[in-house]
Amino acid sequence: MGTKGKRRRTGQNGSKRKKKDPNAPKKGNSSYAFFVKGMRPKIKEQNPEASFGELSNLMGQAWKKITDEDKEKYAKMAEVDAARYTREMADYSAPSDDDDSSVEDNRKRKKSKTNKPKRGQSSYMFFAKDARAKIKEENPDASFGETGKMVGQAWQKLSDGDKKQYADMALVDKERYKREMADYSSPSDDSDDDKKKVKDKNAPKKPKTSFMFFSTTIRPTVKEQNPDASFTELAKLIGKKWKNISVSEKKKYEAMSKEDSERYKRDMKDYTPPSVGKKKKAANKKSKAVEESESSEEESSEEDASSSDEDSSERSDSDDSDSDSD
Repeated sequence: MGTKGKRRRTGQNGSKRKKKDPNAPKKGNSSYAFFVKGMRPKIKEQNPEASFGELSNLMGQAWKKITDEDKEKYAKMAEVDAARYTREMADYSAPSDDDDSSVEDNRKRKKSKTNKPKRGQSSYMFFAKDARAKIKEENPDASFGETGKMVGQAWQKLSDGDKKQYADMALVDKERYKREMADYSSPSDDSDDDKKKVKDKNAPKKPKTSFMFFSTTIRPTVKEQNPDASFTELAKLIGKKWKNISVSEKKKYEAMSKEDSERYKRDMKDYTPPSVGKKKKAANKKSKAVEESESSEEESSEEDASSSDEDSSERSDSDDSDSDSD
């Protein structure tokens, strides 16, 4: 959960959610959904400056005002669509889990982390669970992002009293997380494969792209012209300027990028990563130890040979002395 990448969605039992089949029959629309489809263009025309959320509110108000007789018309449309869905589902065969496996599913982690306690949810997350289904039903054509915005707007309009129930739920969940973490033992991280490689500070700096050179040059000016702009806003402004510059001007930055790429290639030829350096050092150390051992053995052998010669010479001198004495 602490990872900065995209969070995997999981089911209630902690298993990964099944991927949606694009060929599966589309679920039947509700009577309100049919009303929205017919009414949205008209309300949009009458309120051209209204936001997506404001249009949704207007359609909700319009739905409440129509007669039961008018609602019956949309109810019949929903009934027909429900029957269509039932028929299609009768002829539909869902793909097996094996067929539904994606590239992501095939990447098996060496150490499973599925048993790690799930982090406590915030009060807003508990509210979103309750509100999203209703908002989605009222706005069937809304995208995931648009639905999220409407959930956020609904949360902001909520009174402090209504928010308190979700705050209490979050507090209970937080305590649950603390208890479970107290009993949790994380898997061993001794494996070198699971450890992230430490970045070498002495490694050659990767080459910059032409846009990066342009951005470095233009950023101070753009920042001065837009002092209140955030980092993201500045990036967007620089991106627009990059699109608008002439081809000849772009070539200047492309040349800078090409030169930097050549610099990187040269630096990489002379660079030895720390891991390789350590291996070489260990190999050299081992080789030196072997050489010293062999040298020591040779010296020992020479000493033995020398000692043997001296003993032989002494015995020879002693024999000569005895012979003279006789």
